[in-house]
Amino acid sequence: MKTTLKMLLATAMFTTVASTAFAESYEVNSVDGSVKITVSLQGGGVAKIPAPSLPLAGTLKQHLSLNADHSMNGSIYFSNGDSDTAVFNLTGSWYRPVDSKVIYYAIDGDPTKGEASDGTWGSLFDPAKATLVNLQGFMPILFNKKVASISPIYPTVTLKSGVIKLKLAGDQIKGASTNMTISGRAMVSYCKMNKAAAPACDIPNGIKDASFGFSAITKSTITSPH
Repeated sequence: MKTTLKMLLATAMFTTVASTAFAESYEVNSVDGSVKITVSLQGGGVAKIPAPSLPLAGTLKQHLSLNADHSMNGSIYFSNGDSDTAVFNLTGSWYRPVDSKVIYYAIDGDPTKGEASDGTWGSLFDPAKATLVNLQGFMPILFNKKVASISPIYPTVTLKSGVIKLKLAGDQIKGASTNMTISGRAMVSYCKMNKAAAPACDIPNGIKDASFGFSAITKSTITSPH
């Protein structure tokens, strides 16, 4: 897919602003019990993680390391106190404009490449790269009574929002909230329920175009080592 002028301008602006942002670093950790992942699918409804269909014990958490070179790494994960199981890893870049109450971040990889992408987009699209979930795999599980399969239309998938809103007391950061929202379109195979036996989503009912959304919202603590 050819790079559009809009993408070029956005990349240039992000690079320019990031280079003049604070040369700081931050550690962002979710407040226990505050991570909310919501997945919506047109014609399927809305689902939440944690969900009964993903029976993982522990608390859902999120950690982000915002490094001084403006790179970002972290993950959304389940923690049971003894071990952590990543839902998926988050890598990318970030910046905070001077005196801003908001940190902006972008996840890396090229969503137009689908499973061939690297970075966070690769972990969302490719089951071989995903630590726990990927769009094609977990959405039919979350919507198991309505959806048989989903195939994202890669060029349409975008990061709609990647922000960390800071709570400030003077120049001290007292807390934060993070919001990552991904949106896009997909070809979805919906279901007719097989009522002859136990109801099951095993009778395809045609493939239709549908919009979907994925959001991860959490309250967080944020510290700067410097």
